[in-house]
Amino acid sequence: MTVRLPRTTSLVLALFFGCAFLAPLPFVVLMPGNAQNVLDQSAKEKTIALSKSAPDSLKLYPSDGNLYLLSILITNPSAYVTGVELLYSWMKSEYAVMPRSLFYKDGRSAEAEKAIAKTEMVDSQIVAKSVALEYLEKYYPQSSTVAIKPSDLNARGTLFGGQLLKWIDEEASIFTICQLGSSNIVTKAMSAIDFVQTAKTGDIVEIGCEVIKFGTTSVTLCCDVRNKNTKQSIIKVDEIVFVLLDENGKPTPHGKTK
Repeated sequence: MTVRLPRTTSLVLALFFGCAFLAPLPFVVLMPGNAQNVLDQSAKEKTIALSKSAPDSLKLYPSDGNLYLLSILITNPSAYVTGVELLYSWMKSEYAVMPRSLFYKDGRSAEAEKAIAKTEMVDSQIVAKSVALEYLEKYYPQSSTVAIKPSDLNARGTLFGGQLLKWIDEEASIFTICQLGSSNIVTKAMSAIDFVQTAKTGDIVEIGCEVIKFGTTSVTLCCDVRNKNTKQSIIKVDEIVFVLLDENGKPTPHGKTK
């Protein structure tokens, strides 16, 4: 026996499911973009190119093979995924469907999202530059480099002093751990700080540490922070004192004299 729904009910159900499939849903779709060989020197627009400020004496080395940069495409912040698009994306193995809240915040405009994405791209490029420089620094851990990102700036658009002090403490801690062979240390004191210059986005900050003296349980360092781009000093710290602790959190002799 075949049961037929009234025409009105059928229309209502069709309209309901039609709206459900076409209604915007709180998801985004990620999909692979084009793969670009960044080592392709025959391309009209090279992905990797020397800066115009690079010195003429800079030595270049030939490269072979391929290095591909793969872009990932995501649903535009001003657009929404419909039910039809969602089902299609779920069936595509190379696509990924994820909650919209992981990428975009409610109430934030598309322009704001694009500005944030642009800032994150600049940050990633600066971090890549910093990682490359750290790899090339043969005298690490005596000296380390950090690239300044937009998020490291103060309201005036220059390097935030608090962020710089955090870097100094981190790098001095790493240096001390290497000297003592133990990570169970604490910062006991830091002398007066002399800010000489400031820095801006894209500048490479070089942090150099040196041992002044070894105490029984302590190590005293001096620290000099320089702008690698301008070769000028940014800040000098005459003394930073670290203390080695035992398993009970008490000062313990480290046995180092030099």
